[in-house]
Amino acid sequence: MQAWNQRHERNFSLAQEIHVWRIFLQTGSEVLVRAFEDVLDVYEISRARKFFSPLHRRRFIVTHGACRFILAKYLGWCPEQVRFKYGELGKPRLVIQDHARDLRFNLSHSHDYALLTVTLSREVGVDVELVCDSIECEDIASMACSPCEITLLAQVPEPLRREAFFICWTRKEAFLKAKGIGLNDSLKQVDVRGPLRFSQKPFLIDDPFSSEMVWTRYDLEVHHGYQASLVCEGEECFVRYFDYQFLGGNS
Repeated sequence: MQAWNQRHERNFSLAQEIHVWRIFLQTGSEVLVRAFEDVLDVYEISRARKFFSPLHRRRFIVTHGACRFILAKYLGWCPEQVRFKYGELGKPRLVIQDHARDLRFNLSHSHDYALLTVTLSREVGVDVELVCDSIECEDIASMACSPCEITLLAQVPEPLRREAFFICWTRKEAFLKAKGIGLNDSLKQVDVRGPLRFSQKPFLIDDPFSSEMVWTRYDLEVHHGYQASLVCEGEECFVRYFDYQFLGGNS
């Protein structure tokens, strides 16, 4: 299992590296949650207020507030200075006037955990999912998986099939998020291939949309009951893992 480092340096380096941050969404006092809310922009606050459930609203605020604090550390900014622009399908990018710092990131959250991945000058996508018993995996697979993936899922022993489905799903979604492509029309086109079980080794994957692009997939161990995957543009590089620590105003 990869080690989630609970201590990190003040000066961050992303040269030839990818950093993955694990954020536990049930940590922190209400005062800290309000501090996170204070750094959100108008668009994020509007999205947070649409959640009827206080729990879901809190998770959203902590996820996006922590994201701003982490990105601000790399940029040497205050969290309030972090601004985003959005692609046609909603993928966020940083608005940075200093083009020498081509910082790229991607964010995903599910129930009690969020993952933020950060790197330089390469596209990146991440997805985390709680392995939920209420999901009708076979029905979703028939609509979202390629024929090869459906065959692979059918070969997995029934007690392990739900976990295998979520491994497949997070790999597909992480890739599409890295590409900045919508899910609805593209899921069947992406074929994750390989055994549908957790692997500690990076895996080169084909790009069905461009024969010139190379991508690398990593399976991530987040917590018992969760599946997660990271996909980055280019060949294998060094990945470092951090647990985000809630430190009040210095988070």
